[in-house]
Amino acid sequence: MKTPMRLKIIKSPRFKGETDYLPPLAISQIYSFLKNKGFEISQEDLNQREVPSKKDIFGSTYKKRLKNIFSREFSAYLTTGKDDHYEAIASQYLSSGEMDSIDILLVSICYSDFCSSMAALLIARYFKSKNRNKLVIMGGESIEKSYIYEGFEKYNTLGIVDYYILGPGEESLLMLLKRIQGEALDPKKIPGLCYRQDGQVFKNDPIRDAALVPPDFTGLSLKKYSWDQSEIFHSMSPKLFPRREILVLPFRMIDGCPYRCAFCASPDMSQARTSSVDPQEAVSVLKRLTAEHNAKYFMFLHDTLNFSKAFINHFCDELIKADLDIRWSDSLSPLAVDGPEVLNKMYRAGARRVFFGLESASTKLQAYTGKNVNPARAAQIVKWAHEAGLWTGVQVIAGFPHETKEDIQSTVDFIIDCAPYLDVVKLQKFYLRRYTYMHSDAKKYGITNIREYDDLPELVVRQRGQNRYRFDEIGGLEWNQKEKQIERSYRTFDRLITEYRLKSYSPRDELNILFYLYECLEDKKRIKSAFDIYQAELKKVNKLSLDLQDLDE
Repeated sequence: MKTPMRLKIIKSPRFKGETDYLPPLAISQIYSFLKNKGFEISQEDLNQREVPSKKDIFGSTYKKRLKNIFSREFSAYLTTGKDDHYEAIASQYLSSGEMDSIDILLVSICYSDFCSSMAALLIARYFKSKNRNKLVIMGGESIEKSYIYEGFEKYNTLGIVDYYILGPGEESLLMLLKRIQGEALDPKKIPGLCYRQDGQVFKNDPIRDAALVPPDFTGLSLKKYSWDQSEIFHSMSPKLFPRREILVLPFRMIDGCPYRCAFCASPDMSQARTSSVDPQEAVSVLKRLTAEHNAKYFMFLHDTLNFSKAFINHFCDELIKADLDIRWSDSLSPLAVDGPEVLNKMYRAGARRVFFGLESASTKLQAYTGKNVNPARAAQIVKWAHEAGLWTGVQVIAGFPHETKEDIQSTVDFIIDCAPYLDVVKLQKFYLRRYTYMHSDAKKYGITNIREYDDLPELVVRQRGQNRYRFDEIGGLEWNQKEKQIERSYRTFDRLITEYRLKSYSPRDELNILFYLYECLEDKKRIKSAFDIYQAELKKVNKLSLDLQDLDE
């Protein structure tokens, strides 16, 4: 006889001072999958809890927060489950009454977010200290920065985590839950499962071909994710800018990436191939989400939408045929854009923002990373996207191994030349990632002496959880010099991006604002002017050439 189970899946809080602007896709997919399999399950994003200020809990600065969370008292609480201060924090996220109604707690950790991992441990410790015989199953960390997964033996021994699933969780969770219910399933055959058996810890390889599951946001308060700052624009010009809330929903219909960039972890063992939902099926799900939640704005979360020219054309054709009148954003590869036609079709199908993975405009670095984008061709594509009416961005990485002044200047020239057609440049520092070709075949890429930071607090304080490794360049810079060079490269690009007004001062609101402006104004030039005014209001840094009178004309 199957054991009855009441499940609750939670998204672990991030402790970063503000809530996410998107409803959580991962837990809504797992919720949808298990509910459709007949399980009694509820879901909650703990970032949306009305709890005491994060500043009150962890201090006002990042380093103060880290000092608190790495204190001896915190470690002692994980060991003993007894500390009034940490119990008081955890009880804000999981009350005793709620715990009574849960048999198995599923904890989804924010991808690559160290603080979310620590929060997951805190909440799980509290849950288990009050309910020793109940189960905690965790997952969600990235394959390359999986703090709890790597420390599973320790946290399992302490009685905090019973199981951990690395990689996509739907099918693996279903198999594990069936085993818990009494079915004779060999745990060694459950993909990504980390477990203890006969006193020994086992870690199975993640699933290779993940199922793509439509999300179900039932039980989540979607209003809490709505952007409702249209009053800022309304006060500027009521005629042009009516008050309106904007809710953006996440959506995913593609898994994996066909490109094999040396610095990217997408081609890792969990994404060995690219799979996708049939475009007609994807549009059917979007139609359902639009009807259920009165939603028309979506952020598609893919490595690249145009992994196949046939797919992107078919998908856009289905959207146009369905006449959904939705607006969406996604990322594209310049390698698979063969002309302006596909960009014009995307706009007709509702696309309003696109990002192109450029990383560098140096032909040397393009070959070195295996990205193989022609910078001149990329500049033409950016112009086509702009002319199609799309809000257009590129991504740039500062400080690749063996990057030279000439490489930096190539990207500087690209940004200057494309500035009339570019709207935003997303900038990040280079960091060496696990499960990348640069890490696994370091010598080929001129990298040596790879070593981790000495301790986790130093890693997070110095690099905010991004750069796990130090390294030296073969025949080039040692790490103490390379780290400074990465910073100089970053600052060079950042100054340029700021000068050309290609920087977003509120990235978490950017998409909501753009969707709002595209609804209010049809002409992209006017949208750009309004966005610049908003940016200036945020930071008071840009001297603008247009004012509201220009917009009202």
